[in-house]
Amino acid sequence: MSLPFHLSKKIIRILELTFGICSIGLIVVLWPDASSARDHVQEQSPTVKSLHEYHKEFAASNTSITEQETLQILLAKGIPFEFNPKLYSENSQIQPEQTFQLRFKNNGNLSEPEFNVLKMRLSSVLSSHFSGTVFSEEEITIELNSSNILIMQMSTNVFSVLKSEEELTDFSESLHFLGSLNIRGLQIFIDGTPLGAIMQQKDRFNDLEMLRICGTKCQQTHNAR
Repeated sequence: MSLPFHLSKKIIRILELTFGICSIGLIVVLWPDASSARDHVQEQSPTVKSLHEYHKEFAASNTSITEQETLQILLAKGIPFEFNPKLYSENSQIQPEQTFQLRFKNNGNLSEPEFNVLKMRLSSVLSSHFSGTVFSEEEITIELNSSNILIMQMSTNVFSVLKSEEELTDFSESLHFLGSLNIRGLQIFIDGTPLGAIMQQKDRFNDLEMLRICGTKCQQTHNAR
């Protein structure tokens, strides 16, 4: 039996509305509560442990592992961690006053765990090159700016530790890891002067010194004749 055309359209419209209401109800039932979802994500997110906790865990299976070795493992694997110098003794292999009392500013877009990894790797690099050097906290400052460019301010006192060109090259090469941490550039200033300008000045001085030496030798050769 066929229905009149106008009745058929009404029935179809009723079915459409009914299906739409049922669909909305199903979505409401199945869609998780926003606060519950956030709580679930927070529960699943790993807590950043301290370096001290990681060292205790590693030492449970390897009693000979040192604090420095624990640090190197975490840095190599990019595992975020926190460091509390108060948990370490004065005889610790990781000396807070040399390695960790540096001024870091994060104005970039790295997450806190990523910035922690950056700080620890930089601290490790700086301590390896400037170990035994006595300097105040203000003599090295490190800032990640809004363009993710790392700006390192260093005093002449600290920079003078890198006496030779070879030491300076080694220091530069030790910073190559920055490229893997989403750092877009590096700018180093020595007492406010760009390192590049200082190196150009040193190159000019070396060139003039070479000319002076050559000139002296040429004059001596000429006089000997």
